[in-house]
Amino acid sequence: MRLAQIGKRQFAFELQWNDTFVDPKESVRDALGEDVAALFTTHKGSDGTEHLAFAQVPVDAPKGSIYSYAVALAKAGRDGIFVAEVDEDRLWYVVIQHGQVMAGTDRSGPEHLVVDSVETMRNHFRLSVFSSTDRVADAIQFDPIAAVAKVRIKPMKLMGGKESSLVGALVLVAVVGAIGFGVWHLFLKKTEIAVDPAQQAAEQRALYVASVQSALGVIPTEAGWASTAYRRAQQSFPPVIAGWLLDGVSCVPTACTGAYSLPAGSAGYTISPVQAHFGSGAVSMLPDHRSFNATVSLDQGESLAVDDAFVYGPAETAIPLIDAVGQLGMNFAQVTLDGDVRIERLNTDLTGPADAPLLVRESLATRHDNALDLVMLRTLTAYLSRAEFVPTSLSYSSGIGAVPAAWRMEWTRVHGGEAQ
Repeated sequence: MRLAQIGKRQFAFELQWNDTFVDPKESVRDALGEDVAALFTTHKGSDGTEHLAFAQVPVDAPKGSIYSYAVALAKAGRDGIFVAEVDEDRLWYVVIQHGQVMAGTDRSGPEHLVVDSVETMRNHFRLSVFSSTDRVADAIQFDPIAAVAKVRIKPMKLMGGKESSLVGALVLVAVVGAIGFGVWHLFLKKTEIAVDPAQQAAEQRALYVASVQSALGVIPTEAGWASTAYRRAQQSFPPVIAGWLLDGVSCVPTACTGAYSLPAGSAGYTISPVQAHFGSGAVSMLPDHRSFNATVSLDQGESLAVDDAFVYGPAETAIPLIDAVGQLGMNFAQVTLDGDVRIERLNTDLTGPADAPLLVRESLATRHDNALDLVMLRTLTAYLSRAEFVPTSLSYSSGIGAVPAAWRMEWTRVHGGEAQ
């Protein structure tokens, strides 16, 4: 963790980011140990996912308030890849997407490695790049002070020591940062910087792991979440409510969203019964004022732990891709592939180190032009999960509204060994 004074507040950088499946304090204890003093905070993005950020701190820390700079950028409301100068040959970066900090970012590294990672993520996520330095090509300039000056966030919490926040002069590596107008400095300058090959290799390895974490995002480990989501959606989204018709439902592991619209020729409408049913905060009226989306949260299960051990020791798959895809039509006559099967070799696409083993992500989508059947959903899930595919999204329409009945699922698997 690094600290820097920005305006009148102390901000923390280089925090660890994880999904929040259990109590945040319990997650921090599991990661750092029972008696380790730590700073932590949580942040929920616009897509409903909540992440936990934390870092180890000295137990005898003085009082004061410290804030996460990455959370402040996310709260500012602009998605993108943000880059700032750390030292003469080091850069810090964070990726904000859907108002959420991507796990594996909020870190610094040697300039050439960070620039490579930023370019890769720019192309992969199609996000704008904002930089306080001219070292990143085709980036939009941003002022790190002005970017968060009007943002109001809660300070990070302390656990494992005094249950209070910390004053802003502490850094685990015993360096203090300061920011001046026009120049960004998180660390004190050194007149001579010795390059340690082992340290550089470790940083390159860590940045590659972070790039893989960002590229993969959240992949559920339990394939059955889609069936649970469908049952929840059936209970939550009535086909007709106050004259509005349900056009379709889309689900990800964290939430389901129902899309409603007015039938043709409808003379008037009301939204109050809709807000009473779903809750006003869960309803978003669309610009045409004749359709809206309603969202219900799901109990998110565990996700794939994309860490150093996974990236550098990926298990090979037992079932070749061509077998899983080739036999799909024989087992499910009415289920078709929707689009091409996508094969990505992440170790080369993300510019991994020379010693990085082959890491393959394979993605596909299936479609069925009929009303969704829970038995078919479970059977298809069981079939593809035997080939180590897990669903990452489910969308369906019942044919009640303007959209014909159909359902679609997206699937992915990540493994070592050659793609087939």
